Amino acid sequence: MSTSEKTAHPDIIPSLSGRELLKKPEMGSILDGIKNVVSCPHKMYRTLYTSTLRHVAEFCQAMPYSEKEGNWEYGFLTRQLGLTLTALKLRRGILLPKNAGAESIAAEDAQWTYAIFSASLVKNLYQLEEKREVSRYQLQGDLIDIWSPITGSLYKTSFYYSMRFLSDKPIEKRDVFMAALSQHVFPTLAVSWLSTNPCLFKQWWDVVLHQSSEDNAIESVIQMAGHKMGIEL
Repeated sequence: MSTSEKTAHPDIIPSLSGRELLKKPEMGSILDGIKNVVSCPHKMYRTLYTSTLRHVAEFCQAMPYSEKEGNWEYGFLTRQLGLTLTALKLRRGILLPKNAGAESIAAEDAQWTYAIFSASLVKNLYQLEEKREVSRYQLQGDLIDIWSPITGSLYKTSFYYSMRFLSDKPIEKRDVFMAALSQHVFPTLAVSWLSTNPCLFKQWWDVVLHQSSEDNAIESVIQMAGHKMGIEL
């Protein structure tokens, strides 16, 4: 922040766009890894993957994940990116859909890859609301409001924010919260594309809502990724 941009409140930081956030040095190697593992046409990557990444980044901003895990600057965002990259690497060795023929596996490959990418990226994103309070401010340090993720991302030009952890702010219905949040995160084109594959779409949506069963193939990959990283999901 330049001298002219200093605020009257020392604990607030600027809200950045997804483009700005993903250019941070902390993101470079992870983003390169995701792009290399996905290996799809540039236009498709930009339309589906880059837009989803930017949307999620604008929600996480520079916030830590929790008091116990990722409790440092950009801890939330780097955690989500790391989980996504790990899941995508594991996905390369798993044939999906299960028990399908080679023709079906090849035809659905791109959809399953994006489904695992996007579901991993939003895994536990309910933590944006649970046990934390995020306040938004103007440049002068004047309080605007208490932010709720279901109203949209934390990014807005010339807005600032501060965050504190709370011990008594649970979310009773994670599925309702995630359904509302997903409208701001996933590109409409991506959702429409996945919905053309009903079996895949149901598994993907169940994972997003935290309602997946033990035999959900997407959830299994993400859980393996979490175990490999040593993080709790």
